[in-house]
Amino acid sequence: MIKVHLNLKKTRDNSYDILIGRNLLNIIVGDLKRKKIANRYVIITDKIVERLFGRNLLRQLKGKGIKADLISFNAGEQNKNIRTFNELIEKVHSL
Repeated sequence: MIKVHLNLKKTRDNSYDILIGRNLLNIIVGDLKRKKIANRYVIITDKIVERLFGRNLLRQLKGKGIKADLISFNAGEQNKNIRTFNELIEKVHSL
């Protein structure tokens, strides 16, 4: 696994790590199960990533007894806007 650190310091630290490697979904699921950060998770992704990874991640989470839901929106830059954000927030609140 390769770890790339993005250093985005301005007035506040916006830095974060990006994990690059194989079987990362398994690693993520294992970490969430072990660390028990939350009681429930929501995967929010576009419809393309949902098909590629989202459904599999949701299946793996539920398979480990982790409460999770998946919400997707139409892919494309035109859908990354405040209207889509508000729709996603409404869907999260209705779960």
